[in-house]
Parts: sequence; structure tokens; C-alpha cells
Amino acid sequence: MTTDDDYTLTTAVERHNYLPLIAAIERQAEGPSIPAPDCSLEEARAAAIAAGDQDEFAEAKILAPAFNETQRCLTDAAVRSGQTLGFDWDGTITVVRSKGKSTFPVQVASPLLLMGVGYTENHDDPRLLLKLQTDTKVWKDLWIARSELVNGGTLQAKIKKAGIRTSDIAVLITLLSVAEPRNHILLMSQAGWNGDTFVLPNGEIVSPPGSTSVSATLDIAQSESGDYGVGGTRDGANELMLMVEQEAQVVTAIGIMFLSPVLKDVGLAEPGVYHFFGASSEGKTTTALIAASVSGKGAELKNGGTARSWNSTGYAIEQFVHKFKDHTVIYDEAQLISSPNDFQRISYSLANGSTKAAGNGYDSTLRPTQTFRSAVISTGEAPAKAIIEADSKLKHTAGSELRVLDLHFEGLKIDVGKARELAATHYGWLLREFIALLVSDSAISAIKTLSATMLPVEDLNQFDRVRMRFSVIAGVLEYAIANKILPWPAGTGQAAVKRVYESWKTDRGGASALPYELRTALEHFAQTLFSEQHRVHYLNLAGTTPQRRLCAAKSGRLYFDDKGMAEALGTKNVRGVLDYLKSGKSEDWGLECENGRLKAKLPGELKVRLGHTRMYCVIDKNEERARHLEEEAAKRAFAEQQAAAAAE
Repeated sequence: MTTDDDYTLTTAVERHNYLPLIAAIERQAEGPSIPAPDCSLEEARAAAIAAGDQDEFAEAKILAPAFNETQRCLTDAAVRSGQTLGFDWDGTITVVRSKGKSTFPVQVASPLLLMGVGYTENHDDPRLLLKLQTDTKVWKDLWIARSELVNGGTLQAKIKKAGIRTSDIAVLITLLSVAEPRNHILLMSQAGWNGDTFVLPNGEIVSPPGSTSVSATLDIAQSESGDYGVGGTRDGANELMLMVEQEAQVVTAIGIMFLSPVLKDVGLAEPGVYHFFGASSEGKTTTALIAASVSGKGAELKNGGTARSWNSTGYAIEQFVHKFKDHTVIYDEAQLISSPNDFQRISYSLANGSTKAAGNGYDSTLRPTQTFRSAVISTGEAPAKAIIEADSKLKHTAGSELRVLDLHFEGLKIDVGKARELAATHYGWLLREFIALLVSDSAISAIKTLSATMLPVEDLNQFDRVRMRFSVIAGVLEYAIANKILPWPAGTGQAAVKRVYESWKTDRGGASALPYELRTALEHFAQTLFSEQHRVHYLNLAGTTPQRRLCAAKSGRLYFDDKGMAEALGTKNVRGVLDYLKSGKSEDWGLECENGRLKAKLPGELKVRLGHTRMYCVIDKNEERARHLEEEAAKRAFAEQQAAAAAE
């Protein structure tokens, strides 16, 4: 049982244990404390530092609220269960027993703190969180589900295995059964948005003003996720941001860090992978670490930071990103990936926002499809296209290039060493301030309004999808600038993102956007010919009804109506692409015209079948592909013919 001496500064220093003293000081701040401490918190801190007990003091400061709450909660539980409890200075719990006229304490539990009650997002499966002290004086967590309290045998084994020393385990179970902790803990399998609240990877919750205060815990160890807390000072974070103000690619990467939390509200279905590539020692990793400092420690995972390496299994990467919903994640050194096939599969899944559906090998059920709402910043020495196509069997398609964006890195003009030091020291401030604004109703509306003005709309549908993502990145940057989160002049974010976006367009199509539009449209065209919705319907079969989209394929010529042509090219600028085909400059495709008209007259046979006089007629100059298309069409026609015969 505790005595008045347990709450004195002299005793705390002698024991190197400041927990009961700090607990008493905190109780005194709320009202008269019995017994009263003999010093202030600052005096206790100074004495601990003088004794070399900084770590012990810091730990006690964290645990003191739980020490007080445990005494309150279990004392109340003891009253309701007919027990008389005592508490020792180190957190040991005792119950008073009597024998004849004598009373004596019996140990119910070795040092133990009741941290709170946890529940899931659905407010079910309540669990008590205990913090117990091991024989080596280390505090560790133990979760006990309320449902376990009815199974004494199983729970006793669990309690003993955890290291709780007790002489009356039945009393301990009784106390835990009726205890009502005031601290509520949200049990999360994923970080990110949970209703109107936002859970940070370290369990912190950002809630709207006036909402019920709760804490959260995630089943992600810091050794796996890195330090997503706050480090250093806000001024230090500002110093780093001012260093990189003129670095367009760094500014864009910082914007990508703000992108993930708004994805669910701005209409972007694809988070995207933003792959910065270039020769080694140009500053790609430094850029990634500066961006990482927005949400956590700007260092590599092996150094306690949040930037991870591609040198991991595909399953591990997907599981990690799935848990980090609504948070941008960083993967460095793509050249370390196990294989081109792994990089293609993983990067495509992350960019699309979900894994592919797959079956279990041991039965006929499907594995759960993982979904992501996390943009990914990637770095590497080679572009994603080169990494993937290093395997001659793989192809980085045009559609995939619009999801996994290759951003050629231009190098840094800042003091890289100082930037890395600042990123690893002053971190975590910016995202917290940004999220605090997002929980208000007006933030998303303001970001949408800003994003709509950042970059002009593109004519090419597929191309415009990329423009939309960059527009939102610019929008969140300008919103952060307007709200003093970033110490830059208005327009800095927009100018930086526009420069990166225009550079990406130039790399894709040369010095102007037109070659890019043409090449992308034609790549899209070639790809759609083999996709399910554009399957060739063989027209030489009597009674065949033409499909939408691709209407006919015959003798190396592909016939489209207006709607089918627009869908196949994937662009609003159909006339521009057709004019290019008409010019004869394309090595793969041509356009059959008549008297300057883009639509050609149909042969009598097709005219009857299709019900049109004129259609677009694209000439396939690739004989092998044309033959493949006709062979596929013939197989389809044969299958239909067999099905029709069987039906008769």
C-alpha cells in the first residue's frame, strides 16, 4: 500500500521512479490531492535531469494519467463487486483480506495500468487495453476482449503468459469485467478517413471541432511503418520548405503528399504512381525524403523514417499500402525490385487503386480484393517503362503510362546535406495542419474550386485524366499556401506543377503536345482492338448483327461508325487524328478516303449488312496484326455458328 513518503521528490529520486509523484501532481492540478506532493512538476523534472533520470521522468509523465485513471476506475469496480482495493507506488494492485481480526493485502496484479476500452469502427468487439510491467521493468500492451472475460480458463492462461503475477486471478477477472474506463480507443485496421475523423498512421486522430475525443490504435508496428509523429520545430519545417521553393519537382512531390487525403472527395478514381527517374546522385532520394517530412520523419525506414524501399515482396507492399489508406506512401530505388513482372503488377495495382481479383489455390473461393486510396511517390534510375520492358514478354501499355507516370528528374540546386538533416529533424507538422483544415466542410469545396483553375482542359480524353490529377496537386498546394501551411507566395504551387506536367507531356511526345496526342490516340486505338468491348464481329456470316464500336474487319480494313471511331481513338479530336492518317505519315495505319472525304463508300456487301453508305475505313498496314484480327474474328464466327446450330 502507498504511504505519504511514496509521493515525495526524495523517494522518487531514490527509486528512480517518478510515476506516483507525477500522478499526484496531476491530480492536484484538478483539485486537492491526498497525499499532497511536495514539489511542482518543473522541480521534479529538474531533479530527474540532475539524477540522470530523463528517460524515467518522460515515461512517468506519459503514464501518469493512466495511473490515476486506473485507480479511479478499479476502485469504482471494487465497490460494485464488494472488494476493498489498495494500490502500491509502482502500480501493483492488492485486495484487502481478513483472517480473524487481522487484515492483510493479497496481490491481485503486478504493476498494471488500465489504458482504456477499444472498439471497432462498427462499435463492436470491445476490448480492454492493459499496460503491464514485465520482470525487466518494461511496459507492454495486452488486449483483452470483453468476450474473453467469461472464459476463465482461457483468460487465466493468457494473463499468465503475458507475465502478470497474481495471487487471486479470479478477483482480477471480476474487476476487469465490471470496469468502465473513460478513455475510448478506436481500433483501426487502416489509417485514413473514418467518417468525419482522420486517423494518422501513429494512431493520432484529427476530429472536427466539438466532436467526442477518442484515441486510436493501428495494428501497424512503428518498426514497419517508421516515425509518423512530430519532430523538431515548426520553424525548422518552414526553413526546409523555403529552401525548396524554387525546386519545381520537390514542390510537386510535396503536393502529392497532400493529394491522398482529398482523393475520396475530388472525384479521382486512380491515385496514381509518380515515378521520378534519372541518373544516380541527382537528388531523387533527397526529394523523396523532403516530401516524406510532410507527414513523418524524412528519412529512410532503416533510419527510423517513413521512406521505404522497393526491395520488398509484392504482397508486403500491397498489404502495407492497404493499411495506409488516404496517405501518400514513398518507395525509393525501383531498380531494387525483385523482377520487372513484380514491378509491373505492383505499380499497376497501386496506380489503379486496387489489386486484381484472384482465386485461392486451395479452394474455389476468391481472395479479398485489396483497395488503395494512396498516391505513391516512386524513385529509380530508369523509367517505369524501361524497368517493365526489360522483360521482353512485358509491355508498358499506353493506358498504363497514364497511371504510372514517368517524371524525368532534373536534379537539385540546393544544399542536399542540409535539406536531409532538416527533413529528418523537423517533420510531421504540415500534414497535421492540412488535415485539421480538411475536417471542416468548407475545405474540400475550396480545393475543388482552386483545382478547376490550375491547368487548362485537354482535348484528349486519356490525356485529360493526367491533367486532372496534376490540377488537384496544384490545387492542394495553393490551398496550403493560402492557409499559411506552406511559406510560399501564391502561385508557387501552380507554377511548379505546371512545369512538371508540361515536362511530362514533352517527354511523351516531343517538343509539342500534338505528336503526343497523336501517338497516345493511336496506341489507344491499337490496344482497344484486342479489348473485350471492341472484339471484331465477323461480318461474312449470314444473319450477323454488327456490334457497336468496331463494326467490321475485312481484308486488312477496319470499319467504324462515328461513335465507334471516337471510342477507339479515345479522343475528342477525332478529326485531327484522321487527318494525320489521311496524310500517310503513319507507318502502322492509313485512312481510305474518296474525293477528299474522310469516310469511304462501303462495298455493296457491307453496305447491306451495316446499313450505312459510308463509314470510316482504317487501313491496317501491319499484315501480321491484320491477319490475327481476321483469324480471331473467324474463330468467333465459328463459335457463334456452332451455338446457333446447337440451339436449332
